[in-house]
Amino acid sequence: MNEPKYHGRKMKLAGRDMVVPSLSVKKIRSLFADEAQLKLMASAHELPPMEQIDALLDICASALGRNYPEVDAAWLEENLSPGELNSLALAVLQESQLLQVPEKEAGKERAQ
Repeated sequence: MNEPKYHGRKMKLAGRDMVVPSLSVKKIRSLFADEAQLKLMASAHELPPMEQIDALLDICASALGRNYPEVDAAWLEENLSPGELNSLALAVLQESQLLQVPEKEAGKERAQ
């Protein structure tokens, strides 16, 4: 496996060690343009209603896909547990600087 292109938070997802980068500026702009997606990401501390899971999977896949082109929303849906999806969403928000990192999380391992 190649070295990730973008730095971010190291996480184990579906048994794989992965580096979760931030969203691209383009994706962040589209989030701010879509109020429903922005509200969804703002409530990432809990699993969204089932009808919004697809949007959350797309957002998380957008970030992870920057380092792992083979990872898309379908891969996340098939391989992640609900808890992993929740943790991934929080990591994406934090890496994208859309959510302030709690002090206890500040020491989490980051890949440079």
